Amino acid sequence: MDELTEQYSQLFIDLEQARVEMLKADARVAEAKRAFHDSGISITLSALHSLYAAQNTATLHVQELKVLALQAKQRARALKGKTFVNLLAKKATDAGFAHLVEEAKEESLKALDAAGLRAAYAA
Repeated sequence: MDELTEQYSQLFIDLEQARVEMLKADARVAEAKRAFHDSGISITLSALHSLYAAQNTATLHVQELKVLALQAKQRARALKGKTFVNLLAKKATDAGFAHLVEEAKEESLKALDAAGLRAAYAA
C-alpha cells in the first residue's frame, strides 16, 4: 500500500474512532440526565458543563474529520477522472483518432467559456 493510500485509510479509521468518542460523550451526558431524573442524583453545574464541552469537542472533531474525508474522496475522484481522460486521449491518439481528441478539447473549452469558468480553469 502506498503512502497516500495509508493516509486515506488512517483518516477513515480516525473518523470512526472519533465517532466512538462522540457516542461515549453522548452516553455520559445521557447517563447524568438519567441519574438526575430517575434517582435525583445531581452533579455540579461545572461537571455538567464539562460533560457538554466534551460532547461538543467530540462532535466538532467528527465534523472536522468528515470534511477531511470528503476532501480526500474529492481528490481521489478528480485524480481518477483525470487519469481516465488522459489515458483515453492517449489511446485514441495512438489509434489514429487524434483529431477527435482535439475536437473534444476545443468543445470542453467552449463549455467552460459558456459557463464563465475559463478563468477558474486556467488559474
